[in-house]
Amino acid sequence: MATESFGISVVTACTGIFVLGLYLVAVIAYPCRWISKLLGVLLGIGGVFMLNLIRLISLFYVGMHMPQHFDAVHQLVWQSLMIAFVVLLWLFWVGRWTHAPHKA
Repeated sequence: MATESFGISVVTACTGIFVLGLYLVAVIAYPCRWISKLLGVLLGIGGVFMLNLIRLISLFYVGMHMPQHFDAVHQLVWQSLMIAFVVLLWLFWVGRWTHAPHKA
């Protein structure tokens, strides 16, 4: 994305692939049925993709209108939000669609 006054380029670290990877590992490692895991994987891929799209758009507008705040929003705010989102998404998935086996 670019305009005459500001542009961003998305590198691998900014794609959300790393937080998605952590989420997927947590889903796959959780003791539940495979259908629940599949649902968790799909939920994570869609959720992280959508949040990352919102993140990139908001960073573009922050860079255009408040460039002095771009680094703080990029490195502090959005990284924290991405991690919190993945943890909350995993907790939502565990609470809603899984039934862990009970140990006797």
